[in-house]
Amino acid sequence: MDTKKIRWFNVAFIAFNMVWGMGNVVNNFAQQGITVVTSWLLILALYFIPYALIVGQLGSTFKDSKGGVSSWVENTSTKRLAYYAAWTYWVVHIPYLAQKPQAILIAFGWVGQGNGNLVSQMSMTAVALISLAIFLAFLWLSTKGVKYSESDWWTCGNSNVCYEFTFHCHGDWSNFYRKRFPHCNA
Repeated sequence: MDTKKIRWFNVAFIAFNMVWGMGNVVNNFAQQGITVVTSWLLILALYFIPYALIVGQLGSTFKDSKGGVSSWVENTSTKRLAYYAAWTYWVVHIPYLAQKPQAILIAFGWVGQGNGNLVSQMSMTAVALISLAIFLAFLWLSTKGVKYSESDWWTCGNSNVCYEFTFHCHGDWSNFYRKRFPHCNA
């Protein structure tokens, strides 16, 4: 296989992790039980597989374009519509990007303190300044280009899969443990 090509199921898995995430799988199963599988199959058939095929088709059709979605829209429609697509893409990501530094701080709280209370124990000024520093660090990293972060993507993607696998194993083990040894439950 050509190293510059990505298979459709890889794109579908990337889209699944970015849009839906493994956490939603666990939460939905815990809340709805086995009946949630039907909605998973519908989401897979109606969104993730068509999305992967559309992105693959547009990416291969406009492989020399550098702008992603806005380039695809410009080549298939008008520059004005391409501008709206790029602007909309930017606007919907503002809240997403604004919450990421805080999520990183909360994760550091879990690592350092064993709970997610680090942000609530800090002053708002400290949280804002640290979040700004994290945001600027990622902004600086993004200017280094794809080659710099290619190995990081591979490492982060595999770490995420390993984390999810471990998470599920721990959940299964705790259910097994509770059922086998009910006298040990607190």
